[in-house]
Amino acid sequence: MMNYDGKVFKRINSFSKKVKKLLTDFTKIFFWLFYLFSKFFPKDENLWLFGADNKNSFEGNSKYLFLYLQQLKPKDIKSFWITNNKKLISELKERGYSVLYYRSLKGVYYCLRAKVWFYNHYSSDISFWFSGGAFKVNLWHGTPIKKIAWDFKKGNIIRYPKNILKKLINRIIYPPIFQKPDLILSTSKRAAENFKTAFKLTDKQIIISGNPRNDIFFQDIEGFDINCDSLYNKLELLRKTNKIIFYMPTYREKTSKKFYNYFAFDRLERFLEKHNLIFIIKPHPWDVLGAFDKVKNRRRIYFVSKNKDPYPILKFTDILITDYSSVFIDFLLLNRFIVFFPYDINEYQKNEREFYYDYEKITPGKKVMNYNELEQVLLEYLEGEDNYVMKRKESLSFFFDVSGISSPHIYNKIKGLLKNE
Repeated sequence: MMNYDGKVFKRINSFSKKVKKLLTDFTKIFFWLFYLFSKFFPKDENLWLFGADNKNSFEGNSKYLFLYLQQLKPKDIKSFWITNNKKLISELKERGYSVLYYRSLKGVYYCLRAKVWFYNHYSSDISFWFSGGAFKVNLWHGTPIKKIAWDFKKGNIIRYPKNILKKLINRIIYPPIFQKPDLILSTSKRAAENFKTAFKLTDKQIIISGNPRNDIFFQDIEGFDINCDSLYNKLELLRKTNKIIFYMPTYREKTSKKFYNYFAFDRLERFLEKHNLIFIIKPHPWDVLGAFDKVKNRRRIYFVSKNKDPYPILKFTDILITDYSSVFIDFLLLNRFIVFFPYDINEYQKNEREFYYDYEKITPGKKVMNYNELEQVLLEYLEGEDNYVMKRKESLSFFFDVSGISSPHIYNKIKGLLKNE
């Protein structure tokens, strides 16, 4: 009887969730009136808004460009971070930074009034519904090696549904996905070709520059520690007697838990102890945290919260381990040792994403397919072997047309474009 009741409850719960989602999607039809209204609302070219992670976090390129403007304090530009995160609002205000609560009247007014928007993913980082008439600058979140947006077709049921009716519905209920930015950031002309096809843009809609999030590699930045994992505060002490290894795997929609089939954590910890190493793991922001529970409570293995900013830690990393994440491209600016761990490359390309490039050619480091190989490569490096210095420099030239401090260049570029409108 209890089993039957449990099944009934489960079905009722599932049905109620579907009804709730349907009602939520239906109300978006009415939200389009706000979007149309925002198109005609007068804009202030000197009012700039910044956002990230669907208004929840403080990270990425928009974070570092915002911090630059807050420190520069140009007389003619007012810049604000906009968020739904009340804890973040309190922290930014305590530091003296300009921040808005999105759900306040002031937040809505500034969304309608601001001419220039900066974000890392889509305009929903600030608000799609008030984005009409704004000059939208997509700073994106890295140089893609995996196919993205319109170039990503396999399993992309939002952009490539099975029928025309579903396509129309998707455009109504997922509008940020289909909205084009006015400008997108690319680190090179080569990468710009991918952004053009992925977002259906022209040459004039590409800004070639480095990533503002990489500015932390070259200089101290006031406010960088906001939304940085507490582990950062321990690094200064840890680095005195240990080398830092940072493992940053990319997101796997279907196979994230297979990570544990390829790591022997007890053995790894003994290896770390023997060679004075610290091993840091940061899962992708979309990963399920439960998949990484086994990492916790270990002496030399640290777990970085998935929504925290990893770049201050990356700055002090000696060895990066990754697979298909574009983080290795950022790390090229430091010209330090990289190990690639593509243990599921065939399955990944078949079931997850295809690549823009030949993976073997663009990745300047040894490829390992299991834990034994990983340990051997690390041991070789600790004994002084690094045969990829020149290859990393070649990859740097491949992915970057511009390097160094990026935020001033982007700021001046946007100001120049606005003057010429």
